[in-house]
Amino acid sequence: MPALLLAACNPEKPPVVNALSGTMAEGELVPDSENNNNLVFKSSAWTGGAGTVKTVVLPDMSDLALMLTSTPLSADGKFSFATLPAPPADTLTPISAGSQTQPDCTGEIKFSDPATQGIDLFISVKTDLRAGLARQLVIDTTGNVTKTSGLVYVDRDLKVSGTLRCTFTGADNLARVSVNDNDVQLHKGWNSLVGSVK
Repeated sequence: MPALLLAACNPEKPPVVNALSGTMAEGELVPDSENNNNLVFKSSAWTGGAGTVKTVVLPDMSDLALMLTSTPLSADGKFSFATLPAPPADTLTPISAGSQTQPDCTGEIKFSDPATQGIDLFISVKTDLRAGLARQLVIDTTGNVTKTSGLVYVDRDLKVSGTLRCTFTGADNLARVSVNDNDVQLHKGWNSLVGSVK
């Protein structure tokens, strides 16, 4: 089954988010023979039918999803959440956990207040034909650059900055480099983070 794709309607607004709407689509990462077989995201219209879309959080990244709210999914993939409720306080974890010391990495991600707690928002989709869970919303693919947006809740204002450069071996046994470059101001509540993946 192809991966699920969410296309947010207004992803580049200021980061604080109180509502969410968009259109579901089909999508998958495929090698681009014209671009050194780099993976590119290919999408097509939603064919999964009508159903339900839920916003969920995964406390401690466990398999037990906690639903925050749900809304109908139309047959053409459209959905809309009028509000995004705050997650329960006991589901929040330190934002900076595990992000500063990683093997085979150089650099550092800095947090203006390391005591900040938060959690990522996941979108769960269920129809008679499709079911899945997504954290990243794909908003644009141009060439081998895919722009994604994700929602994160923080319990206070937070500035995140710095660069972390990591090396690893891919499934194809080729050396890869991952660069995580941050310069973002988060505000208490749900925030939309937009990033580019090349």
